[in-house]
Amino acid sequence: MSTLIHWVRMLSIVLPLSLGACNTELQGHADVLMEALGASDYPKFQSVASDELVADMSESRFGDFAATYGELGEMQDKTRSGVAINNGNRSVTYQLDFANGEAQLVVVSHSEKLDGFEIQGAGWKRATIARHQAGLERLLAAAQTSDRAAVRALVHPSIPDDQLDGLLAQLAPLGTHATVQMHDEAIPEFKVEFADKKLIASVRLSGPTIIGYSFRPS
Repeated sequence: MSTLIHWVRMLSIVLPLSLGACNTELQGHADVLMEALGASDYPKFQSVASDELVADMSESRFGDFAATYGELGEMQDKTRSGVAINNGNRSVTYQLDFANGEAQLVVVSHSEKLDGFEIQGAGWKRATIARHQAGLERLLAAAQTSDRAAVRALVHPSIPDDQLDGLLAQLAPLGTHATVQMHDEAIPEFKVEFADKKLIASVRLSGPTIIGYSFRPS
């Protein structure tokens, strides 16, 4: 699964790693980005990000990235695996090994700031799916027992009460779900099976908070 943020088109000229010194500033930005993700520190991220990237990466969206990054556990190794340059656009690629999996980070710059980044890899994919499934199951457990207070505690205050009432009316009569299975990894979206009905469901997260959800017939 690739998580794309204000992505600058992949650069075509790959340089030997010995030429990475030309990307010293960008490597410094990458270090700050990783520190910011590890600490869920949005101001630190803003300190190296371009205005354009900050506009694309809201604090809530950054919090979601940071939460997934945190699921990977302690970083055990960081290897710079490539640098590239094309028409003044620079990129650096890292292989990151964590206690709970691996990921690849690519950072891009065409200015004095960080202009884009991408995180992907098997570990990142697993962490993203696991977080969304856990959030969905928490929401299901609360809604299926008509526990409005518990549902309210899980979701963002911007979601109105009447919308939550509609969710309770939709899910509570179905009883306890039997299974939750992957339906679409890219979203991620899940198939939830009840005794006599199946739904396709997803949640949008900002850190642990649910900022949106969808339930539709399978």
